[in-house]
Amino acid sequence: MPQSWNDPNLPWQNAALPWKNSALPWNNSGLPWRQGGSSFVATTLIVGTRGGFPVGIVVISTDATRAKTCRSRHYIGGQNCTELRLAFGGRWAGAAGAGEVALGNDHTLECAIEIPTAPTQTVQLTFSGSNSVTIASGAEIVVSDVVLPAAFGLSVFPANEQIWVRHSRVCANPGNILINGTSGANPAIAGESAVSFNPDVDGNQVNATGALTTTGSTRASYAGRLLPFGILGKTAAAELAVLGIGDSIVLQLDDTNGDGNNGAGGWFQRALASVNGRHVPYVLMAISSERADYYANNSAGRQAMYQYATHAITDHGGADINANTSPANVLVDQRVIWNALAAGGLQRVEQMLLTPHTSSTDSWATLANQTLLEDADKTTANNNIIANVGSDGLDAYFDNHTGTIADAVEPGKWVVDGSANFSTDDGVHPGPTHHGLMATAFAARVATWTAT
Repeated sequence: MPQSWNDPNLPWQNAALPWKNSALPWNNSGLPWRQGGSSFVATTLIVGTRGGFPVGIVVISTDATRAKTCRSRHYIGGQNCTELRLAFGGRWAGAAGAGEVALGNDHTLECAIEIPTAPTQTVQLTFSGSNSVTIASGAEIVVSDVVLPAAFGLSVFPANEQIWVRHSRVCANPGNILINGTSGANPAIAGESAVSFNPDVDGNQVNATGALTTTGSTRASYAGRLLPFGILGKTAAAELAVLGIGDSIVLQLDDTNGDGNNGAGGWFQRALASVNGRHVPYVLMAISSERADYYANNSAGRQAMYQYATHAITDHGGADINANTSPANVLVDQRVIWNALAAGGLQRVEQMLLTPHTSSTDSWATLANQTLLEDADKTTANNNIIANVGSDGLDAYFDNHTGTIADAVEPGKWVVDGSANFSTDDGVHPGPTHHGLMATAFAARVATWTAT
């Protein structure tokens, strides 16, 4: 039989030959081409910014308002993408304490991605080959077919590229439609808007380009924001895909609305708008007033997103302590959350330490006039978090308040400068300036994370 080219007995395979020296850079066994190809295997992950779990509904009572179209701004993360998909669902946050609930009726969805810099700017996405899909009430997640760069005349979806999601939802009258907020961004995002219309009379503008128009018999501007549950796809190299989980402090309460790039939208979105100059893909899944026990027992829709994520930050526990739940019981539910995240395949799970809660007789102008609320329980709960690192799926804790929104010496109190409402106006939530400070701290934290 003829000898193989790689037969070790052939003279050019002699390990003593100088070019066979393993110390030479081209003989590094860790190089991808020494491993039969790249060590990175692309899987479907969150690859775009500003995915969001719906936190409200609109009750439809007229045909003229039973359809809504939204054009919203998003960004590809810091790696080129080889395909994109959009995810939606049929669940929302429900009333405080209810956890996730079904929308209450089916609705019909059409969607498209618009890339203003591409040769073909707008491409409609399909669902099992159809231009529309019926999303059942209570559906956890519905994902579109893959769209490739070639559909836009591109070779890849470029890293950090601005894209727009155009999607329309239609329900029967009467019925409900999901929303992610009751008002637009502030400061406004140019080109972003929503319209209401009667789908029997006017088109939905999903396949158009540029800003939506109210031109038509029934179209009218609509303040509510509608967002996809997530922008999914595959990247050309390893990338972070982050989940923001928790209560109103993660959600953005007391900051104005936005996507982080407009200087608003809460510390989580602000931070991921620029981590060392790049966008980091994410889905914001927090619910105002959500306690750890609510999430531990009723979060199936949001848990459906775990398969597409690599990292998560949660602040669950503060709302529980504020409602007089014992630190021991809070820890039980936090452990359920951490373990579920780890079991869902996430590479890293971090818990934020619980933030201050005080009352004040001078609108939080001074430390002396603040009264600590639930401070002993909050301190115990934070100590429990720290002690639990390394077990139950928890990889690390993150202090995002001491020295940013809380006093460095008395971290149970809000930081002050002598003026009223400097860092908070209710003793629970940071104001816009301090959302910005928390964002800076969180961006520095995310910069230390790696994806595989």
